[in-house]
Amino acid sequence: MMEKKPLKAQFIISFILILAFSVAATIATYFLGFVLYGKIEYKNMYPANYYEKKIPDIEDHIRKRGVYIFSRAGQAALEKIIPAEGISYQVMDSSGRRIYGTDKELIVEDQSQLYRKINTTFSLKRKYVRLVPVIDPQGKIAGAVSLSYALAPTYRSLTDKMWISIIFFAVIFSPFFYVILFTWVFARIFAKNIAKPLNLLIEASVKIGEKNLDFVIDYDAPNELGRLCKAFNEMKNELEKSLVLQWRMEQQRREMQETLAHDLKTPLSIIQGYAEALKAEPA
Repeated sequence: MMEKKPLKAQFIISFILILAFSVAATIATYFLGFVLYGKIEYKNMYPANYYEKKIPDIEDHIRKRGVYIFSRAGQAALEKIIPAEGISYQVMDSSGRRIYGTDKELIVEDQSQLYRKINTTFSLKRKYVRLVPVIDPQGKIAGAVSLSYALAPTYRSLTDKMWISIIFFAVIFSPFFYVILFTWVFARIFAKNIAKPLNLLIEASVKIGEKNLDFVIDYDAPNELGRLCKAFNEMKNELEKSLVLQWRMEQQRREMQETLAHDLKTPLSIIQGYAEALKAEPA
């Protein structure tokens, strides 16, 4: 058993067990988190690149429709293919002026900037913008459509976002939690292992203070505390022998005093009798 091992070995074993259990629990937690993520993905939440993957289909639609995009019917068709959440868009003319769309930000300042950024993806105010050209029948650029999206997970509802976020942070910080938990568990076990002999030593010290030597420290282990308890027992036995010897010497002294007192009592009584007789005779 671990409690019989040397204190240094107990400490090292406890440290190794803390690391082993923490790593094992962390791996299990990460695996469960991965399984849970697979179950809720596309049901309760969408991955960071969910809307980015929709861009090619939307871009293909814009290229095929061309200037038809500028009409009301084209607007209705475009809004059907663009998700209401996750992607904001803006239809602009060849000068970069906004015609319609859910995105009201200034995407390009002028025609030259429009031409430089067309058919590219660039960042703007913590979002990514894909600028798709609108080609007229003559093959010229009649305008463009900007598609803005963020590379971040999205959720079906606020409730989903709350509980998924809690689980996410719990999984991420689980290693720290497990280290604290298993440190507490094995620290209690280590403390319990050394508490028994220490309590026995404390009780023995109290009994010696009360001059009660009728006890034995019942702890035997091949470690520092076991040797300490053994040495304490030996010290108690030597102290007991010393006290017994002292008691016997005291007893002998008392017996000697009583014998001397008895031996001296008779002649003293005779002398006292003669003295009293002499006092009683007339002068």
